[in-house]
Amino acid sequence: MGIDIWGVLDAAATKPYGFMRLQPGPGMGGHCLPVDPFYLSWRAREFDMTTEFIELAGRSTSRCPTTA
Repeated sequence: MGIDIWGVLDAAATKPYGFMRLQPGPGMGGHCLPVDPFYLSWRAREFDMTTEFIELAGRSTSRCPTTA
């Protein structure tokens, strides 16, 4: 896809308010779930790319109990 994730994070960090820099890592969490990671996975398939780690993280997260 040609996306420089570190460049995206650096650009987002220039926002003057409401930005908390988080580093990519295993698992998923946050307000954007489950939409964003699965959108990325869906979009990657259009580029014939696999996103096994996103799918695995999603399956793992979906098995966790919720506190809500």
